[in-house]
Amino acid sequence: MGNHHQSIAPYGVFNAKCDKKVVIGTITDNQFYKLCKILDIEQSLIDEKFKTNKDRVKNREQLTNIIEKKLQNFDL
Repeated sequence: MGNHHQSIAPYGVFNAKCDKKVVIGTITDNQFYKLCKILDIEQSLIDEKFKTNKDRVKNREQLTNIIEKKLQNFDL
């Protein structure tokens, strides 16, 4: 699991542009909603695989890939 929390997702260290790292932690569904808006990944909000924290933990690898792909567009 590395730097990721075992029972919360997304929550951990994520790879970003130019080999930089970003720490992201969303504990509530509302925080996840806000993260999706910021990263422009609103399609994740309607995806059943990410509907609840339990779903996001179960599908952590796919969610991490989506987040890290979007972080490549941000200058940090």
